[in-house]
Amino acid sequence: VFNVVHGETKNHGLKKRLEGTHTNLKWGLEFHEKIGEGGLGEVWRGHIVAGHDIHEIAIKVSKREKDSLNSLRKEAHIAGQLKHDDIGQILLYEEIKERGMIIMDYITGKDLSKIIERHTDLGLRMPQKFSAFISWVCCETLRYAHQAKVYDEKGRNVIGVLHRDISPGNIIINNFGSPKLLDFGIGILSSDLEDSNINTQIAGKLGFIAPEILDPEIIERKKIDQRIDIYGLGMVMDYLARGKNPLLEAVKQSSGKLEAIVEIKEILKKGIRPLEKDAEGINEEYAKIIKKAIKINRKDRYSSAFNMKEDIRKYLFDGGYGPDRDRLKKYIDLIYTTGLLRYLNALKEGENNIKIPIELRNKIEHAKNLMPYMVKNGKFCLET
Repeated sequence: VFNVVHGETKNHGLKKRLEGTHTNLKWGLEFHEKIGEGGLGEVWRGHIVAGHDIHEIAIKVSKREKDSLNSLRKEAHIAGQLKHDDIGQILLYEEIKERGMIIMDYITGKDLSKIIERHTDLGLRMPQKFSAFISWVCCETLRYAHQAKVYDEKGRNVIGVLHRDISPGNIIINNFGSPKLLDFGIGILSSDLEDSNINTQIAGKLGFIAPEILDPEIIERKKIDQRIDIYGLGMVMDYLARGKNPLLEAVKQSSGKLEAIVEIKEILKKGIRPLEKDAEGINEEYAKIIKKAIKINRKDRYSSAFNMKEDIRKYLFDGGYGPDRDRLKKYIDLIYTTGLLRYLNALKEGENNIKIPIELRNKIEHAKNLMPYMVKNGKFCLET
């Protein structure tokens, strides 16, 4: 066992002796429960165990098929080069018995699809300011990825990574209120766009895939670019505002993937159901940002994540509102508080003298002080 102590040392002789040293470290990998599964592999929660130290991790394991292994290997190569606080970090990549394993930080929290499900159960809408804050953070994360200096599998220096799968399930709000972008499983480098097949691949989750990917003729033989991620994030913002995806809502439940794609393409030609019909009272400035991000013609969308971020910043901050991670954390804690659903149902039924659980009452009072912009006539108001 070799112990490495990080930090500066005055012992330059020790440093010289360590340079070029190769050491086999003794550590174990424990698998606990499966937390996800897809076409190319599984995700497990586990621990790295080294001596008395235990580090909680997530482990993404490929299938034994060559395509699955190659996909995971590429994901590790791409995502492993991205070092950003709001991107799930890859720690190690290993191949054992024809299966690849990505070992990454385990992020405790809830993804946006689960958060919207909770709002639906409560009969609430996600507050626009919080939706905008999440989107603002994601714009900065995409700006970093789209401009990241990385190298491809041939060792060439390239600039830019496309995620290609921006969707609610891949954005998680951790327990500290920080939005994190996950899963670069189908991500590509800018150099991959030299492959003509990349431009015609239908990659991503239905309802969040850019029109030029669903219908390659739209791109007129031009390469796809970062605007596919802009569209994906725009559709996530639309989803948060409506509480549902307008494209998937209009697709028949019995439709297979190919049939669903045909139906979605038809809906896009006719135009998506107006945002204001499902998100009554939405701020005009915020609605304008969403609509620009999801324009059918990519030339009409934001040209970069930075430009989109700037418009969201103006909406959020120029009016004096200062969203932050702590307020987002407190809000999510509030909507998951035991007794809130019973309390809201009682209000809807017109019950008088409702007894509010102490924990819920305390959180509401704290929220009133922390989020005065949600207080109306002395009462803390959730969006319905």
